[in-house]
Amino acid sequence: MTPTKMRRAAALVLAALCLTALCGCQLRLTLGDPFSWEDLSKTQEVQVIPGGTGDAVQTITGEAELEAFVAGLEVEQWQLTGLPEGAEVSGAFRLTQLETLKLGQPAAERQRLEICTLLAYEGLPCLTVEAAGLQLHFQIPPEAQAHLAQYL
Repeated sequence: MTPTKMRRAAALVLAALCLTALCGCQLRLTLGDPFSWEDLSKTQEVQVIPGGTGDAVQTITGEAELEAFVAGLEVEQWQLTGLPEGAEVSGAFRLTQLETLKLGQPAAERQRLEICTLLAYEGLPCLTVEAAGLQLHFQIPPEAQAHLAQYL
């Protein structure tokens, strides 16, 4: 390989690395990475929506309240399961966060992005997570079910 070709190859590799570093956050949104449980800890707002209403009756935004909400879910004890026949939704919890502030973007123009929606069921220790176009059903501990029920 000639020195000129080596310089061109090095320049291309350097340009690719720079683009990756500059656009890394945008690639996640564009490529539609799947939902991550770590996203729950990034929650900045939880809208509590009782079943059948479609409207939020409560919005949780305080840092301590959000930490208590997420901790009460006991995610580490969830087990993937099927949804029982005849399960009725008792309410939903829409978890959101503000988009990352981009260079030159006014803070007031940031949009609220949905992390996921949690669907709770009447009298069942089950929960559905809707995120990234997927629905996953989980069996949750009775304590987590009671924790969610207190908001509905």
